[in-house]
Amino acid sequence: WEPYRALFGFGSRSTTLRLLEVLGTNIHTVAVGRYASTVALGLFSRAYYLVMLPIGPYFMEAVSGVLFPGFSRIQRDDARVRNVYAATLLLTTLLLFPICAGMAVASRELIVVVLGGQWLEAVPVVPWLALAGALGFLSRIAVMVCESRAELNKALAVEGLFVVLLAVALLVVAGGPLWAYAFAIVVGEAVRHAAYLVVMARTVGVRTSDYVSAYLPSLAAAAWTAALIGGVRQGLLPVGTATVLLLVAEVLTGGLAVVLFIRFRPFAGVRGVIDKPRTFVVADSFVDLAARLGLEAAGVSVPIVKLPDEIREPESEPTLTLVANHPLLEDEESIAPGEGSIRVVPEAFGPSSAIVVRSRSKGSARAIE
Repeated sequence: WEPYRALFGFGSRSTTLRLLEVLGTNIHTVAVGRYASTVALGLFSRAYYLVMLPIGPYFMEAVSGVLFPGFSRIQRDDARVRNVYAATLLLTTLLLFPICAGMAVASRELIVVVLGGQWLEAVPVVPWLALAGALGFLSRIAVMVCESRAELNKALAVEGLFVVLLAVALLVVAGGPLWAYAFAIVVGEAVRHAAYLVVMARTVGVRTSDYVSAYLPSLAAAAWTAALIGGVRQGLLPVGTATVLLLVAEVLTGGLAVVLFIRFRPFAGVRGVIDKPRTFVVADSFVDLAARLGLEAAGVSVPIVKLPDEIREPESEPTLTLVANHPLLEDEESIAPGEGSIRVVPEAFGPSSAIVVRSRSKGSARAIE
């Protein structure tokens, strides 16, 4: 039993965490169905999934598939986890916040084009749900860090608090207008995210300045995007523009707003992460970050090349390319000046193989710095 105790403990807590997340995600359906009409439940459910599907199953799955293995590899390095977490918040919210702001401003066109004019009563719900979706996404990143470090008790406590608080908030607004139920979700998500901010501060030492550096540029990008979309909307509505064309114009305007914000990078924090990355997210630009996402999804570990002193747990490493001095490499004297060697070492680190690059000069090490 002893060899399996830790595995069972982690698995049982992880399963409980998933159950709490499912409960927190669906409890609003029970509340609306119990205290409002079936029509209200239909309106609320369609608006909820219209907003949450792009943010949750698609955006979150794409990000977590890349980040969770990365957080797991650096789980014992608190300083690095802190830097990666802060950079992740900035890079993801820089896209997420403008998307949610765009949904809020273009909520009427979004409902009419996607669901139809008969769902117009759901329009007031969309902005609140967009805000709740953004907060929920940020909480999921913190959960990812807790899971990668096997610190699930803290996540369980926060998720339990969230479910209880959300249930109370929904009871308070029971019988009220439809948007009040969405507002109750925002309150619950805000408290949950605040709790995870505290957890991250105590677990890996995330500072208040890290949060400000991450959220301030993203909030500015969201405000900029919302202003441009709102301006285009106010300009096209009086001339009787078709709803479909209006939504297309709003989407294109939102995309252009984000591109311009990233291109000119008015905040030093944005320039620092995009132009001079400090974390394992090796990206000189968003194009390189997208390439990393694709490589990780295909099973390729980034960075591909490491110096020997960067390897802390060799047995957990994938196939690596080693550069410079290492016991696996042949003696320096056996290589003539100006020459080098590349060879594969099977089972270099336990079951993991390694590709070894060697030369007498220090150029091989400088090549990856």
